[in-house]
Amino acid sequence: MSWPIFLKSALSDPSRIGAVAPSSTHLARQMIDDSEIHEGMCILEVGAGTGPMTSELIRQGHTPHLVLEPCDELRSVLLGTHPSINAVADGVANLAQTRVAHNLAPFDRVVSSLPWANWTPVDQNTRLDAILDNMSPDGRMVTFTYAHTSMLPKARRFRRVLLARFREVTISPVVWKHTPPAMVYRCQR
Repeated sequence: MSWPIFLKSALSDPSRIGAVAPSSTHLARQMIDDSEIHEGMCILEVGAGTGPMTSELIRQGHTPHLVLEPCDELRSVLLGTHPSINAVADGVANLAQTRVAHNLAPFDRVVSSLPWANWTPVDQNTRLDAILDNMSPDGRMVTFTYAHTSMLPKARRFRRVLLARFREVTISPVVWKHTPPAMVYRCQR
């Protein structure tokens, strides 16, 4: 069972994990649906954790080209469920080198479960720079925020960062069948 491993990792480094449980299938479905993935697109998943987004990608017929999960314990669970995926023990900061090392085209879709609002503006911008520098011109990134924290200063600041960096940012309806309820940011380049 992945939940105890996820909780242990979250409690040991809450700023890096940002959640106390893996994402629900309802949130994963909303994220992947909002990604609007088409055949032949190059897909990056960041902050995969134990793999709920990976599972939904695969369920919908899309295999991510690269999955980043720096936490060894979480990546081990992920690979136990999906042993054939290309899961790398790295974060977004080294994305350019990782993409080149794996001979991948710029990413058309980025599925992010990173705890953006936990980070400083400098850390947010560094990670967004890495993603945008490795994204196709018409790429899209999806990420999520918790409904109950969406109006807090850190979350509002991150939303402003997204609005400044992407051509269009839209927000899904609240995914109520997720604990806690969440909303998906659809960020179009």
